[in-house]
Amino acid sequence: MVNWELLERGQTGGGQGMYGPDWYKLPCVSLNKTGLSLNRPFMDAFHLNHGAQVAVLFDVDSRRIGLKVILPEEDAHGSFPIKGRKDGSHDASSLIACSGLSRRFPDCHKMAFRAHLDGPGRVIEIDLSPSNRVRG
Repeated sequence: MVNWELLERGQTGGGQGMYGPDWYKLPCVSLNKTGLSLNRPFMDAFHLNHGAQVAVLFDVDSRRIGLKVILPEEDAHGSFPIKGRKDGSHDASSLIACSGLSRRFPDCHKMAFRAHLDGPGRVIEIDLSPSNRVRG
């Protein structure tokens, strides 16, 4: 069982050469110093658009990050917006500016991982284990 903690706003904490060809095919997230980069297959698979609000969850012990999409009728307090990149040539299509995760998972900095939907909880899970890593 995952013991989720909520990353609050204000807490501090790609490309084919770096992540390999799967970055362009599979829904993936990369962890960097400013937050999370989301690739285009991620945005498409989970039907997300720029401006959507997500709660950023994490469990240090089980080494997982969770993203829960905030529905319009839900309170968005403490959530993070999904932003588009200014540079259209960048491989990642979107960014969640939540820098506190890089401090909690420093060994995963500049790495990409596959994402999947957990089902009933509406949480998109990113397992940070080596077996789930997207490699170049």
